[in-house]
Amino acid sequence: MRPGSRTLALGLAAALGACREPLPLAPVFDDVTRAPRDASPPPRRTLRVANFNVRRHFDPVCDSGRCGPGDFEAQPSPEAFAARSLEIARGIAQLDADLVCLEEVENQPALDAITRALPGYPTAVLGETGFAASVDVALVARWPARAVQRHREAMLRRPDGSSTVFAREFLQVDLDLDLDREAAGVTVFCAHFRSQRNDDPGRRLAEAEGAREIILRYAEAAPERIVVLAGDLNDVPESAPLEALGRGGRLVRAVDPRAPERAHTYVFDGVTRAIDHVWFVAGAPARLVPESVSAHWQRFAREGFAGSDHAAITAEFEFLNPAPRSDGGGP
Repeated sequence: MRPGSRTLALGLAAALGACREPLPLAPVFDDVTRAPRDASPPPRRTLRVANFNVRRHFDPVCDSGRCGPGDFEAQPSPEAFAARSLEIARGIAQLDADLVCLEEVENQPALDAITRALPGYPTAVLGETGFAASVDVALVARWPARAVQRHREAMLRRPDGSSTVFAREFLQVDLDLDLDREAAGVTVFCAHFRSQRNDDPGRRLAEAEGAREIILRYAEAAPERIVVLAGDLNDVPESAPLEALGRGGRLVRAVDPRAPERAHTYVFDGVTRAIDHVWFVAGAPARLVPESVSAHWQRFAREGFAGSDHAAITAEFEFLNPAPRSDGGGP
């Protein structure tokens, strides 16, 4: 059991019951309140990153006006909503990751219901798109956030030359990790690319190319930081969007080359596929531990994870050269 797992378990029992031109960015910056000192996790020498599409976590309010059988928006009872929030929180605790990108969280009340049942994760950031019955990205993390930046309105171009934007928020969060007497900076991007339902593959390709440019531009300006991308990218490694994401070799998919099937996260036509991913910028002050890359399914069947139709995926990174803390690393 990793440090903090027992604390999380005890807490949960008491809770709730092809564009080549530079992209014109339109980021939004938020002020982020730092967590209390006693909310910080215990020191560790590794960073565990997870991604989890929780599957349409709607609150009990029908925002779209269409919440009947067969409609996209579900309207759970307050009791069912609380139980589902707790199930998701327990799943996150089981992953025991330092930061987790989530997809398909409807709104702030839905995220708050999860985090109230999730002690030990003082940082929770929602990438809200503002539409009725939206399914949004979010980040929960054990470490305090320094800044939040949103990129959804960045102009992207499809292969046919038409313009578009990210289907959901492309969320960036800067975190400062306290490693006892040393410090490390981590920046995580949380993504949920265009679904293949009523497919628009050109938009998904535009998202991949735009994400790559935004991430690498940031990494070039901040080479001392560890930069990761986690998300439901809705495509497999050999697809055009993911090949575009890895073009040039600077942005690398986290996978164990000896067992790539361990990173499969979704069942389609009876076949498991890798559509939820963790990527990282090569050359940062951390290295991937390949054997740590793993999908997490229900215990007895490949039915997704913690009530979702997706498995969660985790990857672990070992810090190489953390910088001395500016305060001297005192007690």
